[in-house]
Amino acid sequence: MRSLTKAVTLAACMFASAATAFAAPVTIKFSHVVAENTPQRSDGS
Repeated sequence: MRSLTKAVTLAACMFASAATAFAAPVTIKFSHVVAENTPQRSDGS
């Protein structure tokens, strides 16, 4: 019974790791980043 439990646990872990390996990449966009040609403030702040 223990070997069956270990085998099922191992199979579940392998399936979970395989599912995450083929997942689509995550793109994170930061909205606070400004473009290079954005005018800068000239009042010293």
